[in-house]
Amino acid sequence: MKFSIKKSITKALLLCGCLVTAGMANAQDAITIGTTDAVTIAVSGTDTMVTGGPVTMLGAGAKLYVQDGAALKHLGSSFTMQSGSTVYGANAAYTTLTAGSGTGKVLFAGTAQQTLNGTATLNNSNNTFPSMEINNLSGVKLVNTSGRVGTDIKFTNGHLFVDVNDMILGGTGTISGYDPAKFVVTASTGTLKRERVNGMAFTFPVGYVNAATAFLPATLANIGTADTFSVRAINPLTPAASATATGYLAVSWDIKEGTAGGSNVQLALQHNSPANEGSGYASATAQIVASPATSAWAAAVSTATIAAAGTVPNSMLHTVSGVNDFSTNTFFSKATANADVPDLTVSLAMNGLVFNTGAEKDCMMSIVENNEVDALSSTQQIQVRMSVPSNFDVTVPGITLTSTDQSGISGTTTTTSTRPNENGNWLFKKSGSVITITSKPGTNILAGAKASIGFHVVRKTTAIPSAQNITLTVVDGSGGETMFDNNGAVVTVTAN
Repeated sequence: MKFSIKKSITKALLLCGCLVTAGMANAQDAITIGTTDAVTIAVSGTDTMVTGGPVTMLGAGAKLYVQDGAALKHLGSSFTMQSGSTVYGANAAYTTLTAGSGTGKVLFAGTAQQTLNGTATLNNSNNTFPSMEINNLSGVKLVNTSGRVGTDIKFTNGHLFVDVNDMILGGTGTISGYDPAKFVVTASTGTLKRERVNGMAFTFPVGYVNAATAFLPATLANIGTADTFSVRAINPLTPAASATATGYLAVSWDIKEGTAGGSNVQLALQHNSPANEGSGYASATAQIVASPATSAWAAAVSTATIAAAGTVPNSMLHTVSGVNDFSTNTFFSKATANADVPDLTVSLAMNGLVFNTGAEKDCMMSIVENNEVDALSSTQQIQVRMSVPSNFDVTVPGITLTSTDQSGISGTTTTTSTRPNENGNWLFKKSGSVITITSKPGTNILAGAKASIGFHVVRKTTAIPSAQNITLTVVDGSGGETMFDNNGAVVTVTAN
């Protein structure tokens, strides 16, 4: 065994014919464990063994023992496990030695990015760390190999980059310490896997890091047949055809089950960055959908809630139950705006927002249906309220506003150009400073279309020079819409 200890060995035990040593290695030392070495390394009790150079395990016969509560603190650039190498967890008395079990850990604590390297996929019980901790701001990257941990992966500082490989967690394993600054980065084809997902909810803390950092954890609670699940977060949105669709979250999750069928999963997807929200996306009324659309839960509507205290502040959590089809092909899920219901927005245009003494101008209100669904007055009347500030009067051409609904008269409205309005399709009334505009029966706004309503704005002779707001609000539920976080608009007008 190629291993130099420059400090005194504190313990030597003879165990099953193998010499087990424990002590503090000099931080400059590299460790190489050969395939024929009968001597193995052990870390005892609450001791910490420090390695400053690379650690290399050369395959079958190379063994590393890490006692419960102890740590191998690795400062070197790489930790290489060739196929057949074995990492054992050991109890305090060294009477129980089990590959990949126990609370002993390998602690990655370098400064530059460190690698967990190998020449074969480390996905069996032999090639399994008992526990692993990452305390390196530059992170740890899997290279040429997948990794497996039996007990716990703990994040203290830095990410775990899986690249094209998988990080596999045993069926009783846990992941701790993750947050938006430290998680499993799935920026390529690699995934985070967990064996025997069943019963209690388990969170896969995945995300990506490129121009921006996005923490996108997925939580699965499977009350069906226990199975291995893999999760990766994807950016940009996949399939690519949806990437420009109005109302979509610009990220997605690739979720697979090991054995098709038998699962019954409650799935929760979380995002924490407004930068992920595409045009027209409304988190509060989002749903989870699946691709391909033939999935049994492709149109399942989820519930969006603010994440619980202690997690990411103001992030959105979307859940759906009864997921039992993850497909044998690549499966994508997307948190997306509720595209099968109307989504109305309102705006106001006029030729200039500054009114000198005696000035008056036309203005045009536009009520737009943003989704591929008609907003129907038969579902619920479409209604908008306009709050008029004290320096101005707003009138409807051809009628005198009262507290009782009365029909408008269609005509033209001149802002930067003269255009027809649709006032005859709407009812108008005024109470105090608020004008209410209501659709007549049969007045609909078709998918992707708008309604245009004309008004006239006059600066009062008693106006006090100042800037004030005209406030527009689409009444919740108008035309059957359920997306309420984009229902308002404010136009600032100034009386000189």
